[in-house]
Amino acid sequence: MGPFVRAEGHSLRLSQREVYRWRLTNPSLGGVRLGDAVFTVVGIAARPDAEPEASRADYEELLGRWEGQAAPQSVTLQFVTPTTFRAGRGEQPFPLPGLVWGSLLRRWNTCSETPLEGACELFEAGVVLGNWKGETRRVELGRSRTVGFVGKFTYRVTAGGPDTCRVLSVLADFAFYAGVGWQGHR
Repeated sequence: MGPFVRAEGHSLRLSQREVYRWRLTNPSLGGVRLGDAVFTVVGIAARPDAEPEASRADYEELLGRWEGQAAPQSVTLQFVTPTTFRAGRGEQPFPLPGLVWGSLLRRWNTCSETPLEGACELFEAGVVLGNWKGETRRVELGRSRTVGFVGKFTYRVTAGGPDTCRVLSVLADFAFYAGVGWQGHR
């Protein structure tokens, strides 16, 4: 935390005179309300030359990135905010391959004009968690709380061949914009 952010229990105290960078995946917002505080969006950066965490791409561009080239057999995702998945009436605070890639696939197929058919079965049978370094963290969500995971997780394709690698790579690129897990679906 910098000099203009102070921790107070489970909250952060921000200075009114400072500008804070916050990565949002929906830049059409006019302002953001957190509790009683209203934050004004003073600028939108959509290119990496303006802001390292900025980017934009449509579904066709994401698909086109992996046409005509071999996709890698493993993909690493970094979860920087605590993430969890709905599991019946409970939650699963661990990024099992079917949960991570199924979450991304459902979002893609809901919004894209080019659905990725049959990929869910490929993920269940042909993608494993190869390496990871992470931890769980408790998150306060107003009147409730949950436990989510953070860290780096590498998924490796073990069956399904080049098609599975390609779909996994497309969805990994999509994750930058879509997010993963339960809170992203609200």
